[in-house]
Amino acid sequence: MIFDRTPLDFLAYLAASGADPADEADGAWLRPVFAGLDLLVILVITPETEQILPPSDMPGLRSKANAAILDLVYDDPLDAWPDTPVLELSGPLESRLHTVVTALQRLPNHSAGQD
Repeated sequence: MIFDRTPLDFLAYLAASGADPADEADGAWLRPVFAGLDLLVILVITPETEQILPPSDMPGLRSKANAAILDLVYDDPLDAWPDTPVLELSGPLESRLHTVVTALQRLPNHSAGQD
């Protein structure tokens, strides 16, 4: 199963808007959410993705949220996803699917395509 958004996305938008995610969310509530994920894939906005994404009504906010999600995922200020594997996708678009499938296949106790 693939989710397009996780609570991390919403935390990033809160941070990009000037809020402190640690004040806005409870890590204890988020921990089981992230523990249920096999892999957290972060799709970084790059010049290549900017060419294919629809134009943003708020490009400044999108850029800030992009930076905030990277800060959050690696800093984990809520200690909410300490054991969730993270894959940051910033490479060429044509190789991203292969990169994700390969990462899933390398996870212990996981066989991509059987879920």
